[in-house]
Amino acid sequence: TPGSNRYKVEGCNPKVFCLAPDTPPGGGWDAYIIQEKSLSMYTFNVSATCAFGGSAQVTNCTGSTPGSNRYKVEGCNPKVFCLAPDTPPGGGWDAYIIQEKSLSMYTFNVSATCAFGGSAQVTNCTGSTPGSNRY
Repeated sequence: TPGSNRYKVEGCNPKVFCLAPDTPPGGGWDAYIIQEKSLSMYTFNVSATCAFGGSAQVTNCTGSTPGSNRYKVEGCNPKVFCLAPDTPPGGGWDAYIIQEKSLSMYTFNVSATCAFGGSAQVTNCTGSTPGSNRY
């Protein structure tokens, strides 16, 4: 009969490649350093590290349809830089000698000494919104 003279082949996985996320992960794209070695769903090899602290996690895609064909990255802190106070501290600006080494909220390193005596203290900012982004 027609068709009975054909052999049958089956059992292999289809060619499926994972795509990068279509929206920035939490923390934004600049928070992640992503290295894509293999985007095949079956030999998936993508790694990520965090530029501003946190613990990067990469999750393989699960299929070829929209929504399942993108890998996921998460876990990194967003880029947040602290700003200098917007008003002079007690004693005025000339009373302080300020040294800014790192303004990143995660590696904050600002020191101050008093020009005319006293004990200067610097406190890290706590966020990126107005009011919380100043040390």
